[in-house]
Amino acid sequence: MKKTTFIQPDPQTWLDTFHFEIPIKIRYCETDMLGHVNNVSYFMYFEQGRIEYFENLGLTEDLFSDKTVSVVADLECLVSGTAVFEGPAQASCPGVRDRAFLDGCAVCDCGGRCLKGCRTRNHCAH
Repeated sequence: MKKTTFIQPDPQTWLDTFHFEIPIKIRYCETDMLGHVNNVSYFMYFEQGRIEYFENLGLTEDLFSDKTVSVVADLECLVSGTAVFEGPAQASCPGVRDRAFLDGCAVCDCGGRCLKGCRTRNHCAH
């Protein structure tokens, strides 16, 4: 049974909805002996892109304060390619929506080809 993807209707149309991107430097320690990025490293890239996006929007005090905590309740990653050591990459984010919001991130090569897509379900607790 094939799992339904959140990357809809196709990778390029999904990426066109993104409004923010940052460069990602792939470190040697994040790769295997062949220079391929370890799958667990993508989650660090997604988190870096997500937090820098919140900072860019000025939301860090609203989402991470003494009164509010933003928690990633669910995290999903789809594989469509592999990044390699010293290969440039970027993390991108589409947007933020209300208190319990879905968030997306992608890691792309510098040609814009989506290598990994991520969807998070975030909750804000007061």
